[in-house]
Amino acid sequence: MSRTATPTLPRILVIDDSALIRKAFTKVLSTGYAVTAAKDGLEALEILKKDRHFDVIITDLAMPRLDGFGVIKAIRGSRSEAHKALPIIVVTGQADS
Repeated sequence: MSRTATPTLPRILVIDDSALIRKAFTKVLSTGYAVTAAKDGLEALEILKKDRHFDVIITDLAMPRLDGFGVIKAIRGSRSEAHKALPIIVVTGQADS
């Protein structure tokens, strides 16, 4: 009897302080990707310490505690070659006043 391996979905880490944006990214991407969400940069770095196997990161820039610039700096300065090479997509916006 042969076993077929279950295909592993590409993994995305979404970082945004807006619960609505995290939910929207998760809803749109979850059909073809395994999505993990973090509410700010510090939470994202904790996730990356525990789980190094992501294929791409999507981050907001303006967030409390640690912003997207800090996340990018930490990832690019990581000891992990896998983290240094991670593609990072920046998605940010500002509401009109």
